[in-house]
Amino acid sequence: MKKFFLSIFLFSVSLLTGCTEGGDLEGLAGNTFTVSSALEASKISPNPPSDATKGTITGWYDEESNILAFTLKYTKDISVTKKDQILSVHFYKVKTEVGTAAPDRSFPVTINVDGTDPSKPVNVTGSLSLGLSGSKAFSSQEKTSFMAGNWYVVLLTDKFPKGIAAGEITLTRN
Repeated sequence: MKKFFLSIFLFSVSLLTGCTEGGDLEGLAGNTFTVSSALEASKISPNPPSDATKGTITGWYDEESNILAFTLKYTKDISVTKKDQILSVHFYKVKTEVGTAAPDRSFPVTINVDGTDPSKPVNVTGSLSLGLSGSKAFSSQEKTSFMAGNWYVVLLTDKFPKGIAAGEITLTRN
């Protein structure tokens, strides 16, 4: 009987010491940054004709573990093109390379946008979460450039393969 109570006691102690309180995510050394960007059609050159698609990127970057996690929220203007398909999110290290060079990072997605239903609102909204880590994480050169605030993001669609909305990525130390 003593062994039974001793076993229950040890099991209870191990459960209690294994519990955590939860809380905010932190980097390995606390070196985290808030990542943000405001995407607008006006930041694409040349601008998509009469398209007012907008978006935001919010997330975090952990310098120690080299992990980037972000959420893209978008409002796709359907007044110009009723049907379109969001194909990818491209990251460039240099703003001047947007649309003229291969992206430094590409996140392929497939989101069908259909604005032909008259009962739906004028614009279509949505969000998706993406990230980089492990073997897909930034190289040391990319990390240096990213930390310097040189990166630019572009949202591409089927109808606008050079981009429909873009913005500069900013980092703020937490």
